[in-house]
Amino acid sequence: MDNMGTTYSSSDFQGYDDFGPKLSGESQLVTLLKGIVGAIVGALPGFGLWIIVGKAGYVASAIGLLLAFGSVCGYTFMASKNELPAIYGIIVCVIVMLVMVYLAQRIIFCWELADTMKNGYTIWRDAFMAEIRAVDGIDLSDPEISSLVDEYTSEKAYLQALNETLGFSDFSFSGCFEHFSDILEYADSKSDFYWALGKSYLFAFLGGGAIFAGIEKKAKKTGANFI
Repeated sequence: MDNMGTTYSSSDFQGYDDFGPKLSGESQLVTLLKGIVGAIVGALPGFGLWIIVGKAGYVASAIGLLLAFGSVCGYTFMASKNELPAIYGIIVCVIVMLVMVYLAQRIIFCWELADTMKNGYTIWRDAFMAEIRAVDGIDLSDPEISSLVDEYTSEKAYLQALNETLGFSDFSFSGCFEHFSDILEYADSKSDFYWALGKSYLFAFLGGGAIFAGIEKKAKKTGANFI
């Protein structure tokens, strides 16, 4: 072992100094990813309740409070080391709330549309019969009009017409979700959907605002940790 008497200078170990910051950066990244997962999982109960209540036609700021509270608690639980600046946690939880509320509103819209379109042909057929009745000079009974409509139309023809117009005829929930933008465009319902989405965001942040305000106040006192 000829090297046993060799002396080394600090420059010989210079490359090893990089390990400290690298490990610290990786640790923060892992903590942030865990916090994101926690925020998503924590928001799921409020997300589910939002869909159920929204399907019934109601929106409540209390659910926004639950959504925000669950997101914050999930983030805090998973990012338990509390090494990240407060702004990271706030940004993560706000983004999770934005995405969750959007998805909830989209699911509600598609759910309602799918329920309606289960009887789409019947609705269209009744509307067609009403138009025939309104034509001047036509003196036919309802059974005669019904027979006339059935002679020239069918549910298969109705679906084929939808497919030619929209490019699809699947109005199941998954079909509505997949072709969501096309349906909004064709039905001229974009303004209605985004108006409902805007109200939902307002209620969500009215409910969650108190929590975020409390977090920011506590972060300033404790020195930039999220909670």
